[in-house]
Amino acid sequence: MIGLEYICRTYEMEYKEVANKLNIKPQTINSWLRGKREIPKERLKQLSQLFGIEEERYFQKVLTRAEQLEIKIIHYRNTDVFYETETSKIDEEGKEHTVKETYSEARGIIHYLTRKHRQALLLEQVEKLTLNYSGYGREYEIKTLENVVKLLEENAQKTKIMDALLYYLTDFKNKECETQEGIPDQGFYNKFEELLKEYKLL
Repeated sequence: MIGLEYICRTYEMEYKEVANKLNIKPQTINSWLRGKREIPKERLKQLSQLFGIEEERYFQKVLTRAEQLEIKIIHYRNTDVFYETETSKIDEEGKEHTVKETYSEARGIIHYLTRKHRQALLLEQVEKLTLNYSGYGREYEIKTLENVVKLLEENAQKTKIMDALLYYLTDFKNKECETQEGIPDQGFYNKFEELLKEYKLL
């Protein structure tokens, strides 16, 4: 199933309707879906505008799980309905005020799909590291991933240590020393950095 078919199903749009909006024959859509003809660039632009999906390549490729979830998120965002409600709040001085708040009907499902999308992306990255490689050298990366999984399955203290190390390697250098819950303060990382330099690991 190429992306166009999945997108039409997600948006609950018949192929005939798509053909009418693009001013083409339904048979042309069928030829795209069966892989008999490639979707011309001009039509890809029209499809992108019709469905509100910027990634034109999605229409003509077999979508990964992460890409399918991304399509669903885009669909819910494009069709979301917003409404305003008024609530009463009391300020620090004890005075009551009426506050208008905007709510999204699709907020819950979008949040859920976004979390699933992150999970799918992560799994696809792991799959690339473990399956889509050639040569002996990448065996070390597989062993590293195995060790990470093992640590996650073991006790909470080891997981806390791993979290601290990952925070240093990924986030600490890019932030102004923000302290996260369960993460040591800047002093710990300064000493850790000195140790890495002493052993010429940094």
